[in-house]
Amino acid sequence: MYASRDQLNQFLRSSLQNTIDFRKNYSPYPIVLDWEKSIHPGDLPVYSGSASDSLALCHYYPQLAYSRTNTAKVQIINIHHQDFQQVSGRIRRRALVRNSLFPYRDNQDRFIIPWAPLFAKWTPVRKINHPAFQTLQRQVLYVKDEGSDSIALYGNKARKYEFSFPFCLQTGAQNLVTFGSLSSNHCLFTALTAACANLGSCFGKAEPKALLNLYPQVFYPHILDKLKCLLALGAGIRFLHNDLELAYSILANQAREHFSPDDDFAYCEPGGSNPLTTLAHVNAVFELHEQLLDGTSPLREPPDYIYVPLGSGGTCMGLVLGCYLLGWRTKVVGTTSQDKSAWKRALIFGDPTRPFLVQNGIRLLEHTLELLAAFDLKHQAPPILDAGTILERHFTFDNTIWKPAYGIASERTKALMQRFSDGRTLTLDQTFSGKSFTTLMNHVQAGKLTGKKVLFWNTHQRFDFMSFPKIRDVALDLLPVDLQNYIAHCS
Repeated sequence: MYASRDQLNQFLRSSLQNTIDFRKNYSPYPIVLDWEKSIHPGDLPVYSGSASDSLALCHYYPQLAYSRTNTAKVQIINIHHQDFQQVSGRIRRRALVRNSLFPYRDNQDRFIIPWAPLFAKWTPVRKINHPAFQTLQRQVLYVKDEGSDSIALYGNKARKYEFSFPFCLQTGAQNLVTFGSLSSNHCLFTALTAACANLGSCFGKAEPKALLNLYPQVFYPHILDKLKCLLALGAGIRFLHNDLELAYSILANQAREHFSPDDDFAYCEPGGSNPLTTLAHVNAVFELHEQLLDGTSPLREPPDYIYVPLGSGGTCMGLVLGCYLLGWRTKVVGTTSQDKSAWKRALIFGDPTRPFLVQNGIRLLEHTLELLAAFDLKHQAPPILDAGTILERHFTFDNTIWKPAYGIASERTKALMQRFSDGRTLTLDQTFSGKSFTTLMNHVQAGKLTGKKVLFWNTHQRFDFMSFPKIRDVALDLLPVDLQNYIAHCS
């Protein structure tokens, strides 16, 4: 005898209620900062998008761009477009095809993707003119600068949220639940987008709330600045004490997403990477291609290598897929930011031998290819090969530089960061970009890149949040008590 959907929902509510907040009067994510002390739209410099903003992807595949006369299967609409509210009302709140495409109510064979421009593009490409490179024979290095001194919401993370936030708002969600370590950039920029991007008005509703599940990592003082930012941005914070609690909470939120997709909560994957947000980084490669063609980049040809951090996988695998779609011969070198034990690799992926983040990235690419197949680009794109073939052509990785731990740099990485930092283009961080740059420099010094065109994809956003008193002066005693106790123990 099969259980009805109502029965399944009731079972889910009763068995998982302590974890997934089905109870109306239960809040595991207290937001305790007074309104006048927290950050709101206008307090931090962010970009105001307009209907004229567009995706490079739509320049190459014009059928993807929404218009009233367009009858293509999948279309992307800017949420500032004059037709957006009408279109939003015509499409369903539940997405299909890898939970990414919203079908029309009256035509299940046509789909819409809402998109929100969150920062001005294209991000610049610069030649690295550091004196230390004068000793490197026949070696020219370039950097794709995804950071800003003057704009708070910018670059690598913002690319993801241009897709994920409109998606969540279209489903009707007003609370975005996600996960990350104590120093998670994903959690920081999720909270920043929720507080400052002012996207809700395009949907005729209030701005969403970021509800963050934070888990332990090797402690270092900079974590305290991240936590101050989260509090000032009004994020709800919950502390998960160990991997078991983390895994259970993620599974519970995934279950709720499946069984109760129409409730007030939307689940966003750790790191923010899914097939839909991976398209944002495919688009980034198309942006780069336009820069090569129009002469706005000192790099005039596709690079032989792109070096980029490998975390949740969206950036790295988006670059891999973009290089394939453009027919480039570029190899993307991903530097992992952490790894898991062999038994965790085996438990989650069935393979104890390959690095955890590499396997996670491969799965993400496979799912992204499934989504891309629904776009019906057969006559304009190369045939979609299997992920293994694309990875063989365009991907390799380094799984050694992340040590000694996630968020902690080796003495080698610290020395390179200090030596090459120029205060702008090559400002690096210890978790991601600094380690990726270390991989690049190790390959330079080993002679592997002699005569090659090399592009370093700098994902670090260097904006100084602590220069704002509302953030700098936040009291950490507003954090959940168990998190305060953890910090006190680590300090």
